[in-house]
Amino acid sequence: MAADTYDWKYVRIDGGGFVPGIVFNRSEKNLAYARTDIGGAYRWDEAGKQWTPLLDWVDWGHWGHWGRSGVLL
Repeated sequence: MAADTYDWKYVRIDGGGFVPGIVFNRSEKNLAYARTDIGGAYRWDEAGKQWTPLLDWVDWGHWGHWGRSGVLL
């Protein structure tokens, strides 16, 4: 079975930092999650062709409540 082809494009960068983990869902096409080195977690929005932040609602006073490290990678 041949692998799907992918058309690589440039990524819009709104800030600095690293993306140490991206998890692709094996059973749902176009579903992926990413985590960043500064605590952000994102879900890929296929319809909008953009990453949607999942933790923007958490304020700095609750930094330790994010818990995304163990969930995503």
